[in-house]
Amino acid sequence: MAGAMEWMALALLAQADVAPSGAGTITVAVSPDSGLPVPAAAALAEGVGDALTERQFLILPGRDVGRYTAIVTLERHEQGSVTAPGSAVAATSGGLGNWGASARVTLPTRKEGVHALIMTTMTLSIVSRSDGRRLWTGSALTAQVDGSAADAPAALGRSLGRALMSRFPEPVDGTVSVP
Repeated sequence: MAGAMEWMALALLAQADVAPSGAGTITVAVSPDSGLPVPAAAALAEGVGDALTERQFLILPGRDVGRYTAIVTLERHEQGSVTAPGSAVAATSGGLGNWGASARVTLPTRKEGVHALIMTTMTLSIVSRSDGRRLWTGSALTAQVDGSAADAPAALGRSLGRALMSRFPEPVDGTVSVP
């Protein structure tokens, strides 16, 4: 009985023309203009999907199956360099081939290195799948150290998506800055 009530509630939510409360079915599509390889685009879409789920959207797998489509565009460029700490984790690897073996041990270090500072701007548009009408758009910007955990596609999608969804459904004037 409770399961049937949940499905009925989801069906009613999906019938609204617009999503002022954030409820409805949605698919996440990363724009090919972002130039991301497929695994990175999938991780970015997953991070954005997490942010949309927090606003009561029901994420559907695949393309063109939800009532709405979230179109994600990512632009990245280097903006100088910064010093950042080295790896705090020890790592080992090894290999065995026809002509010998190799071993590599990376020790943790407290040395600081010079890394690129990457400026990332994500634009998120929610579009009605039925008529292609753009219902909402917002952009967010962050600066992260290249190669850091915060610079990973899933982390970027999650942090920038959450910043944008915290303002949804109100219009976003300008670009939201995210630390």
